[in-house]
Amino acid sequence: MMLRKVIFLSSLVVALLLPIRHLNGAGILVAKSSTVIFGTWSDACPCRPPCSCWQTGRANVPRCLNVQVYQPDTAREEAERPALVLIGDSIGYWAPSRYILYIDDSAEPAMVRGMASFLQSEYGINPQNSTRVRMKKSSSTRMRRLEIPGILSYDITATDQVTVSDEVRHYLYSWLRHPMQWTTKSVTYKAPSGQVEYKGTNSLVAGFEVAAGSADTSRSKHGPQLEACGRPSLRAVAK
Repeated sequence: MMLRKVIFLSSLVVALLLPIRHLNGAGILVAKSSTVIFGTWSDACPCRPPCSCWQTGRANVPRCLNVQVYQPDTAREEAERPALVLIGDSIGYWAPSRYILYIDDSAEPAMVRGMASFLQSEYGINPQNSTRVRMKKSSSTRMRRLEIPGILSYDITATDQVTVSDEVRHYLYSWLRHPMQWTTKSVTYKAPSGQVEYKGTNSLVAGFEVAAGSADTSRSKHGPQLEACGRPSLRAVAK
């Protein structure tokens, strides 16, 4: 009897010490000390796979315009879930930078605040380089399409060989889960400097898990920020 009481009291103490977590309406896991956002991520770039930006910080094409799509999990059907589109552009064989963030106008304020905190800490995104837009989306197990009317057309598709190359796999973002190699069917983007198009090039798809409420901003404050393909800027390191 005494042993059972000891076990019960020990379990109760452990339970009380655990952080309190719940899913809010925006599909965000809320903990006492931080906010964790789960979802799906994909990207496209004009590099030939494997994309060398991940390992070296240098593209294998003269101009690398990278499109990343973050789609946090919510109670909605996958095709209707709001998205955040991060676009990085660069020339001279550098990995992409010069970021612009497009926010789905159907996104819940709580989700936008959480993702904005994460993207600010990693990419320096702020209200001056982000804008709300209307998006059209469709997806299946083998394709993802997203359109920002008049700005972006993004169409990627699965490949028969989904295993990510070792030249890329070990250098991906730490917050990605279960990455797969896909291919870019077509991307068209109306950049400030003119229209950019590419097709038949590199694409990746993965899950993501980011801690927004307790994001580590030390990298953006005291060290080189990430390029859009994951490596610290070689230009920033060289300064």
